[in-house]
Amino acid sequence: MALLKTKLCPPVEPDALVDRTRLGLHLSEVATRRITYIQAPTGYGKTCLLSQWHHALRANGNTVSWLTLGQSDRDVIGLLCYVSASLAFAGVALNPTQNVTGNDCYATRESLITDIIEALERHEKPVFLFFDDMHLLPAAPQTALCELIERAPTQARFIGASRSTPDLHLARARARGELLEISVDDIKFTTAEIKAFMRDITHLDATDLEVLE
Repeated sequence: MALLKTKLCPPVEPDALVDRTRLGLHLSEVATRRITYIQAPTGYGKTCLLSQWHHALRANGNTVSWLTLGQSDRDVIGLLCYVSASLAFAGVALNPTQNVTGNDCYATRESLITDIIEALERHEKPVFLFFDDMHLLPAAPQTALCELIERAPTQARFIGASRSTPDLHLARARARGELLEISVDDIKFTTAEIKAFMRDITHLDATDLEVLE
């Protein structure tokens, strides 16, 4: 299986991102919740926020993986191979007999999930797994990812972004206090952030800013 390495790295951030310190403060919660989930329509900055969290966690010495999901991730085995590759790229030691680039035709769903779980257990330290564009996952890969999340060791942290609510048993995680939810109301720009974003347009008055917000 040929893997696209670009799916294993967050996108390059623009030079002039608005500093959104209030969203960065959620990182302390991300570190303690099993699942962190961002849901908002396109254009709200979900990927930018995930990328900023990813870089901040990595800069602090944490083990952090990234996987950008797409329309091609329709196969359960292919998805799990990508999850394995993202972890290996982040420095998580996988089973040496597992070759996700060459032996995927012999792999099974159960063997891959078991290999990933065992690798996370051996790592011992917290591992942050980022998944962008989760709304693109069809039902079968989504179910496999849900199984991985439920069976993963406690040091695994799953952080995802989607335009819609995926079937990841979020109600169960919410009831257990294991879920951090970031909604449209949390992620949308405040008046001050709109002003910072539009700082080169000097003729905007308070009414204009209110309309934009």
